[in-house]
Order: sequence, then structure tokens, then C-alpha cells
Amino acid sequence: MNDASRPTLRSKTRLRYDRHREAFCLLWPERGLLLNASAGVILQRCRGQETVSSIVNTLSAQYPDTERQRIEDDVHRLIGELSRRGLLTLE
Repeated sequence: MNDASRPTLRSKTRLRYDRHREAFCLLWPERGLLLNASAGVILQRCRGQETVSSIVNTLSAQYPDTERQRIEDDVHRLIGELSRRGLLTLE
């Protein structure tokens, strides 16, 4: 993964908002993962149109009180982990 990578959810992976839990869930066949708020915000942008760098830039502007390095670390960590699990592709 690099800053020019464009993360995309795999074809059988879905991001859904659960109104009852008031949280996003990442769903794939026979499994699911309840996401914390920041993971949900990051994955909403993983549609293959934005680069990792643009996701970090957008979130840094959206959350100016959060240190940019922390946002960058969180984005890289989440995308890297989900990519290793086979839930995201990096184009």
C-alpha cells in the first residue's frame, strides 16, 4: 500500500449502517464486523475513487482538532489490516 493506492471493498463485502446499534458494520459471507465510528468514516471513503492520501487529507480537514499523523496512522492501519484479511483491494 502507498499513498496513491485506491482502496475498494471486495465484491462480496458490504458496508452497512445498523440503525439499532447506531454504528457501521462490515459484512461479508457468513461473517460481520461491528466498526467503531472512525473505522466507519474511513471505510465510507473506500470506494475506489479516492487515494489513501486524499482520504487522509479529507479526514484531516473534517477533524481539525485531531493530529494529522494520528489520522494517517489510523487510515493506514485499518486499510492495511482489512487488505490482509482480503476484505479490501488496493488498486
